[in-house]
Amino acid sequence: MGNKQKILSSLVNLALAGAMSFNLVNALLTSFQGRYDYALALFLSFFLLILYSFLLSRRIPFKLRVLAVFSVFFLQLVYFIVVNITGGKGGFLRWLLNHFAGRVASNFWYEYFILVFLCTVFSLFMYLTVMRREHFLLPVAAGALIYSVQWMAGFFVSYMGFYAFIVLAVLFHLRQVYTNNSRREPNNYISQYAFTLWVLPLSVLVFLLALRLPSKEHPIQWKWLDDKLIDLFNTFNRSGYEYRTIEHFSLKAIGFGSEDGRLGGSVREDPTPVLNVKAPRVFYLRGAVRDIYTGYSWEKSKVSVSDVMENVNTLKSDLEESIKAIKLLTNEEHYVEKYFSRDELVLTFRYLKT
Repeated sequence: MGNKQKILSSLVNLALAGAMSFNLVNALLTSFQGRYDYALALFLSFFLLILYSFLLSRRIPFKLRVLAVFSVFFLQLVYFIVVNITGGKGGFLRWLLNHFAGRVASNFWYEYFILVFLCTVFSLFMYLTVMRREHFLLPVAAGALIYSVQWMAGFFVSYMGFYAFIVLAVLFHLRQVYTNNSRREPNNYISQYAFTLWVLPLSVLVFLLALRLPSKEHPIQWKWLDDKLIDLFNTFNRSGYEYRTIEHFSLKAIGFGSEDGRLGGSVREDPTPVLNVKAPRVFYLRGAVRDIYTGYSWEKSKVSVSDVMENVNTLKSDLEESIKAIKLLTNEEHYVEKYFSRDELVLTFRYLKT
C-alpha cells in the first residue's frame, strides 16, 4: 500500500471513529438531559482522536505514551476535584443523581466535566479499536448496549442519533468483513477508503428500507428471553419493600410508572387487587395531578401544607376553581344541590407498600 493510500485510509478511519465517538457521547448526554454544547462534543471527538494519534504513535517510546494518556486523564481529575469541592453540598455525585431524577437544575461546570470526560473516554476507545486495531465490531457492541439500556430503562433517547447509529453499525459491519477478508488473502481489488465510500450509500439504503418496514406498538418479543431479562432487572431493582419491574411501556395504557413523579416508566400487568370500591354508580377516580414537567418527571406547581389537626376538606379545595366558576356562570345560590349529586363511596386500599 502506497503512502497516499495509507493517508487516505487513515483519514477514512478517523472519520468513522469520530462519527461513532460523537454518536455515543450524544446518546449519553441526551439521557443526562442538560444544556450541553453538542458542537463542542463533535469538535472534541475529532480533536482528541488526532491528539491520540500523535501521543500514541509507535515512534514514541511506550512509557511516554502511557505518561501522555495519564496526563490527559490527570488534568480532568484535577478539574473534577476542584469543581466537586466548590460545587456546593453533596458535590458532583449527589448533583448527578438528583439531576438525573429531575429534582435539581443544570450546573454548567458539572455538565462541562461530563462532556469532556465522555469525549476523552470514547475517543480513546475509538482510537484503540478503529484506528489502531481496525476492529469495528466492538464500537458497534458498545453502542448497541448503550441504546438497549436506554430503551429498557425508559431513559430519553435521541432518535436522530439512534438512526445515525444504525447506519454506522451497518457501515462498520461491512468494514469488518472487508478487513477480515483482506487479512486472509491479498486484496488487489479495492482500497480501504474506496470500499468505505462505496458502501456508505449502501448502508444508508439498508437503513431506509428497514425504516419502511411496517412497525408495531410492541417490540419483537421472545417470551422465554423476555421473562429471563425481566427477572434479571427485577432482581437488581428491588430495594426494601419497593416493587419495580421492567417491561415494554406505552403511554396509551398508563400515566405514572413505578416511580412516584416520573411519567411513564416500566410497568407489568399484575392481577393483585389494590383497591376495592363500593359505589352506587360509575365514578372516575383521580389519583394525582402534576402540572409542571421538568424534562424527566412531573411536579405540582403549588404544594400546600396544613396542620394535621385542621379540618380541611381537601376534595373541595381541589375543586375550588370549578365550584367558583359554576357559581359565576349560573348566578345561583344553591348550585351545589342543583348541579351536584351526593353519593356515598366506600374505598378500601389493599396491599399498600410504603
